[in-house]
Amino acid sequence: MIALPHLSSLIAASPRMGRSSIKEALARRGNDLSEGKLRSILKELSDEGLIKINRTRGGCEITELGMTVL
Repeated sequence: MIALPHLSSLIAASPRMGRSSIKEALARRGNDLSEGKLRSILKELSDEGLIKINRTRGGCEITELGMTVL
């Protein structure tokens, strides 16, 4: 399983980072995930209010709650 601090730091450092960019950055850090698994993780984080997933090329953004929790 990927370390959530890696994921949150990626999203916080590059707001509006899309899934493919996140997947590539995680792969460079040694966390190779399938597209489906990454989508599931991002959805779970969104459901918990830790990130916001924008539609149509908007990417992901970390929320204030996400900054404090992660």
